[in-house]
Amino acid sequence: MKLFLTFFISFLLRLVLIFYGNWQDEHLQVKYTDIDYIVFTDASRFVAEGQSPYMRSTYRYTPLLSYLVLPSVTANILFGKLLFCVCDLCVGWIIYKMLIQRGVSEKKSIFCSCLWLFNPMIINISTRGNAESVVCLLVLLSLYLVTTKKLILGSLVFGLAVHFKIFPVFYAFPLFFMMNDDYRAKPNKTITTQNENENENEKGKGKGNGKGNGKGKGKGKGKGKGTGNGKGKQNNKKKQNNTKKTQQKEKQIIQQNKKSIFKTVLHFFNKDRLLFAFLSAGFFFALNILFYYLYGWEFLYETYLYHVIRHDNRHNFSVYFYQLYLSALETQHGSLASLAAFLPQLLLILLFTVKYYKDPIYCCFLNTFVFVMFNKVMTVQYFAWYFCLLPLIVPASKMNIWKPVLLIISWLVTQGFWLQRAYNLEFLGQNTFFSIWVAGILFFLSNLFIIIQIIKDHRFSNMFKNGKITKFPFLTQNNKNKKEK
Repeated sequence: MKLFLTFFISFLLRLVLIFYGNWQDEHLQVKYTDIDYIVFTDASRFVAEGQSPYMRSTYRYTPLLSYLVLPSVTANILFGKLLFCVCDLCVGWIIYKMLIQRGVSEKKSIFCSCLWLFNPMIINISTRGNAESVVCLLVLLSLYLVTTKKLILGSLVFGLAVHFKIFPVFYAFPLFFMMNDDYRAKPNKTITTQNENENENEKGKGKGNGKGNGKGKGKGKGKGKGTGNGKGKQNNKKKQNNTKKTQQKEKQIIQQNKKSIFKTVLHFFNKDRLLFAFLSAGFFFALNILFYYLYGWEFLYETYLYHVIRHDNRHNFSVYFYQLYLSALETQHGSLASLAAFLPQLLLILLFTVKYYKDPIYCCFLNTFVFVMFNKVMTVQYFAWYFCLLPLIVPASKMNIWKPVLLIISWLVTQGFWLQRAYNLEFLGQNTFFSIWVAGILFFLSNLFIIIQIIKDHRFSNMFKNGKITKFPFLTQNNKNKKEK
């Protein structure tokens, strides 16, 4: 009952804001609806007329999005907003289900879902008509399906998520490495190491030497004393035999090492990893080939390439904003600076993946946070990418109640300072570009402080053990302590 009531109230709240936004658009000068929603619906109008969605300037998304909001053109203009709000609810439901399977109580799971469902920023993003909730739904659904071992469907959904928005591709690394023996509970195949081989060979040497010595003694007693030349020949033959034996043994060790390396490679590229890689990548490329066939180069450029080489000189939260703004007229320098901005993102994502892949949800959160934090363009919509993952790691944090409050205040205050500078630029016409950049640096430092505190207070735990999803270990310990009391 509590769960149903939570979702019903959150949907009702969104519904009220959708209709209020429609009223504001009709009666007030400042519009409630996001400009992106107008772009989506305009693109859908072109699709309804049998034309390309890319005929609408600034439409830089997959054609699938224009297909999704087609009823906004053919039926009711509010359909797209309702769809995005339903996606919000689905994200909340998946958060609840994923926490339950990690052993979190129903009460805490509902609370964590509320961190998404009643987040004012998320509600505002969806009801204004931004499609980030669709991406968040695809990301969480793929994570849920893969972690519950519905690997075929999960891989296809993951490929769709990457097609829809390219940033989830960074989740491929932790998910791929996660699929080890603990994921499927397959017994480790004993791979003979070089040391084991050497020990076995040494045992063989001992047996061989023992037999050889015995024979030598027997022969010596029967024959008596031999000549000096005879002893010299025997010694030479023994040396030759020993060198041949050592050469043969070295060849055997090399062959065994080659076999062990081959087995290790086969063991690493197991069935689950290959299935995930081929299905997700295959579906991603299949969709791209289809839309390239339908819309040509324009599809590739607007959907993907534009976001790689863009150097947006309009003000945004990014710490790179002012540099890109100043180099806007220098095309070559601006492009280089734009590409160089990816370097810290890639380095941090690789570092977090190697260190935390056994806790994949936490790893995906960190990857998303640093990707947004170091991105060359950062808008409010991007925050939804890590907000959908945040509730999943909240139960694993050992922060007291006051630290999250402090982190939220620092995040909101620095963001509010940036918004005030941006307001002076947009509505008052003041030249505040430099102060906007300073505000962006302060916001960046706030984000840096937040991510350090999250890492510091996170209780890391392997998600899989013996083929099963593990409960949070600290929860089981708390339950034991309660029973003992």
